[in-house]
Formats: sequence, C-alpha cells, structure tokens
Amino acid sequence: MKPKRLPDAEFELMDFIWDQEPPVTTARAHECIGKKNGVKMQTVVTLIGRLTERGFLRFERGKGREREFYPIISREEYLQMETEIFVGHYHKHSYGSLLSALHREKLTEKDLEELSQWIKDARRRYEYAGVSAHDDRVHGHDVGSGAAAFARLPAGDQAL
Repeated sequence: MKPKRLPDAEFELMDFIWDQEPPVTTARAHECIGKKNGVKMQTVVTLIGRLTERGFLRFERGKGREREFYPIISREEYLQMETEIFVGHYHKHSYGSLLSALHREKLTEKDLEELSQWIKDARRRYEYAGVSAHDDRVHGHDVGSGAAAFARLPAGDQAL
C-alpha cells in the first residue's frame, strides 16, 4: 500500500519520530512535541493512532500500558513520494520545470554541488539501464526538458 500524504500535525510528529532512536513512546512524543506546541496527551495519542492506521508506524507493547512505536516508512521514502506528487501536480512531471523554478531562488554552492552529483548519478543509472541521457522520457518522467531548461540558464549559472 502506497503511503498517503500527511497533514502538517502528523508530519511534524513523524519528523520527530524519524529523528529518534526507536522505539518512541507516546509519553516521549508528548514530552517533546506535545508540550512544545501546547498539545494535550490525548491529541498525541490520536495522531499516533492515525499514523499507525495509515501504515507509517507499528507498535509493540512496552512496560505497563505504554506502547513502543517504530517507523515503517523512512523519511527518505516519504519525501520521495511527496516530491513525486509535487513535481507531477505543479510541474506536470517535468524536472526541468522544477529546476527552472529553483533557479529563481538563490542556490548555495552546496546546493549546486548536490545537484551536480545528482545529475552525474542519474546519468550513470540511465547508462547502466541502457537509456540514452538524451531520451526525453525515462520511467514516465520528462528528463530531456531538464537538460533543455538547464541549457537555457545564463552561462554563469550552468557551472555544475
């Protein structure tokens, strides 16, 4: 089952859980997230219950009435899904469109290095899979327009 998008409150709780060494208890989640945001224990319990029902968490019985929760879906898996939805919905599956939008922002040198490495890795994966880097579509995504959008950037901004 593919995970569904999380509302902000559930994402904030999952973000906390992903940062912790499992297991995480409701008491610990309330101590760190609930009290900081002025949320009652019952609300934290409800949020954890929803995350469990949606398949983001699993639980085991802890000491007494406490339950211990473990993430099933990693942060990376969730962010990949969210990014695919975002690129599909707002950029019509065009990573070139996404890169053009990012270009309007101030990218740091570190951002540019990460993008450069990502492009190199993607080229290696496509070559390994026998797909030309010049093909416009790979796995249903428009990759050719990304190179075209990159080529349209001012010369000084292409230094990846």
